[in-house]
Amino acid sequence: NPYPPNVQPVCFFDQCSQEEYGNEEEESMDGKIFKSTLGVNSGEHSLYPCDIIEKSSDDFFIVRVHCNDEQSFFLTSYPKESVTFRMKPYMSDQHLQGAFRHPIGIEDEMFPAQWK
Repeated sequence: NPYPPNVQPVCFFDQCSQEEYGNEEEESMDGKIFKSTLGVNSGEHSLYPCDIIEKSSDDFFIVRVHCNDEQSFFLTSYPKESVTFRMKPYMSDQHLQGAFRHPIGIEDEMFPAQWK
């Protein structure tokens, strides 16, 4: 894993919650479902942790998307623009020991009456 310990690669994948996976070819091996895909939904609700297995071409990766503890997908021809990075939970700078935290006092008179 070449990424810093606080970074998690995530992939856009809209088929984790679906019962039917369409007419694309599927093969089950060792409890994992392998599928080749070209179309990927880019909705924020479709982000799942993933591992980048290898770069298959300049524009595509081979990835493993982890939908939950029991289900993951091994995807070939996965578009590289559908892979992004997020902070792992509780690993952002605000959680560093010694991070500066101090309440900022602003007088109530500075805010309009509608905001109060």
